[in-house]
Order: sequence, then structure tokens, then C-alpha cells
Amino acid sequence: MRNPKAGLLVSLLAIALLLGGCGGRPAPGQPVSLTDVYRQMEEQVGLPLMLEVTPELALDFYGIDTARCAQWVLRLAQDSLTADEVLLIEARDAAAAEEIHGYLQGRMEAKAAEAITYSPEQYAIIRRGHLLRDGLYLALIVSPDAEALLKVYRGQVPG
Repeated sequence: MRNPKAGLLVSLLAIALLLGGCGGRPAPGQPVSLTDVYRQMEEQVGLPLMLEVTPELALDFYGIDTARCAQWVLRLAQDSLTADEVLLIEARDAAAAEEIHGYLQGRMEAKAAEAITYSPEQYAIIRRGHLLRDGLYLALIVSPDAEALLKVYRGQVPG
């Protein structure tokens, strides 16, 4: 005769194994909330006080028309002497992604050129920053903790 406790234990173990595989990086094509990704970056790594970049400022400051984005999270350090910046974007299509990637490359170059003259420390942080493009998803991550932020990003955004 079979032991009912053993059957229950096996069932619970199977459920735990199934649920354990539910986390992690979503499959390509699965929707990702960039707001949730940013929130996880704040919670898991921490960021300084950041300012939200409005769609108007995105166009003026970066050249990015947010109408060409499916979603976006654009944040700058409140302290203008700090290089921290996190831009997470999902473009509407490949052409928009290519265009936005070019704007983000220009942003990284401009940040580095500006910082090299006034702050070698911030320049080093910028040089260790990341500019990524995975299909329609783009990210610009500049922070002393860029590697940890990148790990959170890669864990959430398919690529």
C-alpha cells in the first residue's frame, strides 16, 4: 500500500520545481514593463535621486520623439554634477530603434566629452556605462553600479 504522505511530498516537490522555473528572463516576444525593470533596478541596486525626463525634454535633450517609442523610462540624476543616467526604451519598430540608438550613442559621446574636462571621476563612470540594443529594446545605463544595473536589466529584458 502506498504512503499518502510520500505522495503529497512528491506532489509538493513537483510544484516547487515547476514554480522555480517561472522566474528569470522572459522569452523573446513576451511583453516587458520597462517601468517594472527600472523599479527593480532601484530596489535591487539603488540609484541616487533621479529626475523623470518628460516627452518634451526627451525631444529637446536627446532628440528622441517618444511617439516613436512603445514605452520608455528616462531618468537623470537630480545632481547635475553626477553622471548617473538610466534610459530604458522599447521602440515601435526597427527603424525607430536604429534612429534612437544613434541618438543614444551621441548622448554617451557628449557626456564623456563634457565630463573629461571637469571630472575625471565622472568621466570614468561614463566610460564604464553601457549602451545596449536588443531588437526593439534599448538601454543607456550610466552609474558607478552599472554592472549590477545591467544584470537586473538583462534578467528582465529578452535579448
